[in-house]
Amino acid sequence: MLADVPVIATETEGAKEIISEASLGLLVPLADPNALASAIVDLLADEPRRSLLSQLGRAHIADNFSIKKTVDKTEALYGQVIENR
Repeated sequence: MLADVPVIATETEGAKEIISEASLGLLVPLADPNALASAIVDLLADEPRRSLLSQLGRAHIADNFSIKKTVDKTEALYGQVIENR
């Protein structure tokens, strides 16, 4: 996503956390190669949607998953764990 490429992923917990809205990428069911193939073909045929997913996905990653934000969230979590000991 950060590379300005639209993303199609399987519905794993990590992917669902990152692709939290349909405007950020496509999620397909696990172990469903037909759904994956269909999503790929559909997206290849829809340049405006590819462009939109690329733009919104990149912005989402830059805003929510930067190194600084990840470190800040990790520090906050550690702080909560220490407080609750």
